[in-house]
Amino acid sequence: MTRYVEWFIMIITALLIVIWLFRAFYRWLHAPVTMNHVRLGRGGNVDPASPVVQLLEKQGYEVTSGKHIIKIPIELDDQLLEHQTRLHIDYIAEMDHCTYIVKLDKQTKPIKYTAPALRDQLLMYALVLPSCAGVIIVNEQERQLRKVSFLLSD
Repeated sequence: MTRYVEWFIMIITALLIVIWLFRAFYRWLHAPVTMNHVRLGRGGNVDPASPVVQLLEKQGYEVTSGKHIIKIPIELDDQLLEHQTRLHIDYIAEMDHCTYIVKLDKQTKPIKYTAPALRDQLLMYALVLPSCAGVIIVNEQERQLRKVSFLLSD
């Protein structure tokens, strides 16, 4: 009798593993070809004396890395353009096990706080780095932080 129970448990376990492998393969097979996620390497050094880093830490964020530059090649009519474009990330910060991209609100390129302007200026970061919980905008002059999250559905 116990021999049949052991075989039953082994068959059920094998069946669950096969279902899990099939689902993983199915997801991989149906993922878009162009879907490639950027993995951030080691960013620039973080200066603890920086006013931006101190402001973030005062608000409870832990700054984990400094400046990142993500190079993005562009094809036009199936021809690779000579020059690449780049996305600049000022800092990466964490709070409550969530990762955030930090952008500085600079006087030369001020961020407008309307839905279309935030979409045009910041949505690219949510699409390139979907594992991040949002973008923290730091206005160093006003010593103010603003958190922007894009609620994208699958």
